[in-house]
Amino acid sequence: MKTAVSSRRHSALEALNEAHRLAISPFVFQAMVAMTDLGLFKALDDAGEAGLTLEELQSASGCDEYTARSLLEVAVRFDVVQKRDANYSLTDMGIFFVNDLHVGINFRFTRDVCYEGLTHLTTSFKESRPAGLKVFGEWPTIYPGIQKLPPAAKKSWFEFDHHYSDEAYPKALPLVFKDGIDSITDVGGNTGKWAKCCCEWRDDIRVAVVDLPEQCETVDMVMAEAGLSHRVTTYPMNVLSDQPFPKTETKAWWMSQFLDCFSPDQIVSILKKAHAAMADDAKLFILEPFIGRQPFPVADACLAAMSLYFTALANGTSRFYPYDEFVIYLEAAGFEIERIHDGLGMEHTLLVCRKKGHA
Repeated sequence: MKTAVSSRRHSALEALNEAHRLAISPFVFQAMVAMTDLGLFKALDDAGEAGLTLEELQSASGCDEYTARSLLEVAVRFDVVQKRDANYSLTDMGIFFVNDLHVGINFRFTRDVCYEGLTHLTTSFKESRPAGLKVFGEWPTIYPGIQKLPPAAKKSWFEFDHHYSDEAYPKALPLVFKDGIDSITDVGGNTGKWAKCCCEWRDDIRVAVVDLPEQCETVDMVMAEAGLSHRVTTYPMNVLSDQPFPKTETKAWWMSQFLDCFSPDQIVSILKKAHAAMADDAKLFILEPFIGRQPFPVADACLAAMSLYFTALANGTSRFYPYDEFVIYLEAAGFEIERIHDGLGMEHTLLVCRKKGHA
């Protein structure tokens, strides 16, 4: 399943209007932040189709007239709020903006994690480093600092990260653990969410987790609390170091929302290390949201735009990759794709890979 790149043509006036909207989009986003924080959206959502007058909206939200009028003017012009006679109410777009889970998670991730750091995007590109990360701390990448992020940013980061896996993992489990597979190496295990899901899926599954020392500490803690320590072994290491991957002798290897954290050269290097450590008959499962394999154009657009988080804040060199590019990296590392499963969760594709020449 592939989506085509949009080739929509605009009239000159439509194109000019869209250009103006693009130029002022940060103002609109911050207006939506303010309406959320000041309770205007909640008041309108609670009122339903009947809506509220300006005075009722001020009373329900606690906003003064200047605040309410200023923000409503923006929301009406951008079709988030409508005014009928004297009453304001949410449009269909407004209802989705306020209530849709996926939209809300993207919004909070943008607001709490990305927005300020993105002002350093140009520097990040010029210097190939996450220059925007300095708004949170002095780390080379965001990964060692995730546990040290401010509370709102940390909550929104994990909400964003786990939401996508929460939707995809239940569908991935039966696709992975079949054909006698009862062991798996999770490279980039993060908080141990996949490892825990595997152990809860079947009692005979054992998991090896490879990740940074601080992430392995988190995994060890999570597994101890769940009573699963005897089934999960952690291997602390920097995957970009010269240290080889452990030969865990598992029947499958797993990389989920992991390789998008690295540049193309780094991806090939990591995959080659996995290739060297894997048994010849082991399978490599890669779960990623790929540009070009989304069911709707807006999903591809969201992935392309949100890739800039990696540039400005995460590491300075990676992104959500187009599927056609990613296949080249797999082949360069000695892998071939055996099967493709699209539509796992919101936006994910599961690639089932094997070493070239090993059926």
